[in-house]
Amino acid sequence: MICLLEPTLVAREDVQRKASLLVMVDDSQSMSLTDANDTVSRIDSVKEAFARKEKGLMTALADKFNLHFYQFGSDCNSVETLEPGAEGTLTNIGGAISKVASEWRGQFTAGMVLITDGGNNSGENPLEAVQQTGMPVYTVGVGSAEMPRDIQVAKVEVSPLAYVDHILPVRAIIKSSGYDGREVSVSLMQGRELKDSVSLTLDSQYGEHVVDLQFRPKQEGTFNLTVTVPAAPEELTDQNNVYPFFVKVVKTKLKVLYIEGKPRWEHTFLRRALQQDPNIESTLIVDAGSVLKSAQSQFPATSKELFLYDVVIIGDINPGFFSDGQLNMINEFVEDKSGGVIFLGGKRSLGREGFGESSLRGMLPIEIGPGGARQMKGAFSPLLTQDGLRHPVTRLSDDRMENVAIWRDMPVLMQFYQGTGIKLGATILAENQRAPGQPLIAFQRYGQGIVLLVASDSLWRWAFGSYTFGGDDSHYRRFWSGAIRWLASARTQADLVNVQTDKGAYHRDEKVLITAYVYDESYTPLSEAQLKAQVSILDIESPTPDTQQPSSSIRFSADGNGRYSAEFNPARDGHYRLRVEAHHAGGLLGEGTAEFIVQAAILEFQDTQLKEGFLKNIADASGGSYHHFSDVSDLPSSIREVSDTYSFIRERGLWDNSIVLIIAVALLGTEWLLRKRRGLV
Repeated sequence: MICLLEPTLVAREDVQRKASLLVMVDDSQSMSLTDANDTVSRIDSVKEAFARKEKGLMTALADKFNLHFYQFGSDCNSVETLEPGAEGTLTNIGGAISKVASEWRGQFTAGMVLITDGGNNSGENPLEAVQQTGMPVYTVGVGSAEMPRDIQVAKVEVSPLAYVDHILPVRAIIKSSGYDGREVSVSLMQGRELKDSVSLTLDSQYGEHVVDLQFRPKQEGTFNLTVTVPAAPEELTDQNNVYPFFVKVVKTKLKVLYIEGKPRWEHTFLRRALQQDPNIESTLIVDAGSVLKSAQSQFPATSKELFLYDVVIIGDINPGFFSDGQLNMINEFVEDKSGGVIFLGGKRSLGREGFGESSLRGMLPIEIGPGGARQMKGAFSPLLTQDGLRHPVTRLSDDRMENVAIWRDMPVLMQFYQGTGIKLGATILAENQRAPGQPLIAFQRYGQGIVLLVASDSLWRWAFGSYTFGGDDSHYRRFWSGAIRWLASARTQADLVNVQTDKGAYHRDEKVLITAYVYDESYTPLSEAQLKAQVSILDIESPTPDTQQPSSSIRFSADGNGRYSAEFNPARDGHYRLRVEAHHAGGLLGEGTAEFIVQAAILEFQDTQLKEGFLKNIADASGGSYHHFSDVSDLPSSIREVSDTYSFIRERGLWDNSIVLIIAVALLGTEWLLRKRRGLV
């Protein structure tokens, strides 16, 4: 009867759950170093501490927490067991913290343990990252905080473009510690060939030494160069004694013809920028009114003379300044000879009876009505378009975010010339912030050449305004230098397929961003082409490819207006040549090539001492604590335990277990025996 009532025992139980602890270990190359007075490398010290079974770090942490491991360099990855090889070519501490925090947001954690030497050379600011994590970071410093005995080539400052038979200055920054009074030779090498050398006596009290070297190329091409310092006895590492870089050598200086109306501010600052550029040879023609015939006579007398120039800049000048023959020569210069022309904004050039109503109107990237472009007065700032964010003309810094900031903080412009629309096939790089969609800087292909328009006459304010506020005109000069060089490149890139990379040199862990422009036979942008790419790694000593990477690793996506983009992850260091074929309507349209360098990330071997102050700041900002690795045994006790107790109701049936069954069988058996003894069975 009792079993039929199904009696149940109800009990409440409390359970305490372990918090998760996120252990992050630096797996970059600087962790492979062995500090003075140590017998094993930094990374081996970490591996030994976690591998020790009795009273080891792993056991002490696992007793209190559920451990989850990560290894990071330029990227951060979750691992089952720690097996760091110290192979990362860059260190991104901020990115690692942000990634791990994002994966564990909202979960039950005790915090992060960050084991590193504090070297941080890429990615976001770690101090900003920890402030957004919402969890404490316990930092563990590995290595020695004392300056090691070391000599390093810390930096090389050099223009990426050089000219045949012209001296290219190469400035090397040398740092040292522990070798005061030692004389070393700083050498500039091309492969195994010595190009220049300077003797230097080291003295650490100067902080760094500046060494000026020279390179005079004898032929065109892309060349691998290195600045080297011989390794010294007992040096921490010789990995930072070599600094590789590359330069592209072209035939000669760029020749620019600048034709301007009456002298004005734009003319003054642009002329100065052209004259200060050592790689530009400029010729200036100014229409001074009364000497019009004299100015006209300075214009190249024949097409052959005009075609010697790479770029023609046409300022605020009326088309009437030119004869019909001269206008035809300019048209032929662009359309047939791959020349570049820049039109500058102004009342005469873009206003009534300006170039919008001349025989050159087809060259302009914008449409202009019969009354000329509309002049808009008032302060405005340029706004980069998506094309402008990536284009060499508007690239004032190699860092994308810094480039955006530079354009944002430029002195405002005051005058703008607005057309009736952008032409089909033209590209807008920057627009008027007050008039969205209206091109301030735009270009278009015209025949085999390129035409660039700047629809303002107040870019000079970028130079004048910078001087006013204590700066310099470097951004103004870089804009014009970049614009002229890009336009001049049309003469060497007049093919139907033009290929570019976002930089000329990369570290091994960096992505190469590839852009291809494709045109049909009439040089109209083509957006329906099929692109195939092949990558070759060139031997340093010869232009012959020694290995090739399959084209399947590079996939292009169409961005519109004849532009295609792709990414490439280099497999190893080397000098790469990228060849892109474009196919359309079942046939080969054309091909283009680009070259770039992938080199060792020597950043890992610069300033190699432990950054204790930096790691303490990370710990303080997040509410954690700092420990040197020699005191890592104190780490488990310093991590605040986070309790998470939860209760649940456990129900146990009393009627359906083995004891009840045994009792029932025993009772029934006893009854049967008693009944049998009395003869009732």
